[in-house]
Amino acid sequence: MGYRNDQGVHQGFLQKNLPVYGMSVTPCIHHEDHDGEYTCRICKENHCSACIHMGSGICHSCIYKVLIIILVIMVITSYIAWFGLL
Repeated sequence: MGYRNDQGVHQGFLQKNLPVYGMSVTPCIHHEDHDGEYTCRICKENHCSACIHMGSGICHSCIYKVLIIILVIMVITSYIAWFGLL
């Protein structure tokens, strides 16, 4: 189960965009010269293998957005805990 690359190494459960006969492959949204082989699980955009984290199937842009949201939640929680104790 999951996707294996050309060397046979397991790459996780990524959704690989396979070209349909007679249709062109959509390019990566960050690199127009690369094919958008993978689809991000969060934003559903096409990405090349350099733009997506192979283990999670999430693009680097969405990973940064999720980390910022987690950081904001942690800051808000710390303020609630700090003022709740005083």
